[in-house]
Amino acid sequence: APGFDEPLDILLETPPKGIIGAQGVTLTGDQKSIGFRLAADTNATPGQYPVILTARNKSGDNRTGAGKIYTASNLVPVEIADPYLKIKFARARIERGMETTVTATLERLRDLPGKATATLIRLPRGVTHKGEPVAVGPDNTITFTVSSTQDALVGTYQGMACEISVESNGGNLRQIAGSGPIRVDPSRQANP
Repeated sequence: APGFDEPLDILLETPPKGIIGAQGVTLTGDQKSIGFRLAADTNATPGQYPVILTARNKSGDNRTGAGKIYTASNLVPVEIADPYLKIKFARARIERGMETTVTATLERLRDLPGKATATLIRLPRGVTHKGEPVAVGPDNTITFTVSSTQDALVGTYQGMACEISVESNGGNLRQIAGSGPIRVDPSRQANP
């Protein structure tokens, strides 16, 4: 409303089973809108669900509610859908201070509605996905370039995954897929 410029905490109320709302989302007094990220885990059942978002001011007493102002959105339709892709990683290893490629095999579970890109995530400290996200094309494999710093911790790490961003209805849907190991080896180059 005109003249109201307090920051507001945004909360997801009674989400459907398997849906998780972003935590710590605050709309500052100079903003008119903010993104609110939803995530669906494997327990989410596909379908259309109404959700409600609430906003509350930061001032006031949380225990008694004195000075607190709450407001709620109208029902917001959210669609939970099956994943687009399954991803299986080939064994990957990298030496400290070097670059390598990580290859993944794609299994298409349903048609992509638009362009899609993939990025490696959950890499161990000191190992990064190099370059831009990789376009998902008609092939059944996708290749990423990764690099390692000299101080990357040596060992085998589980949980490397892929974040897929799919253009859909003027927005982007993101899917986390795959889980695989990557091994970081000591450098074989002699230190000067």
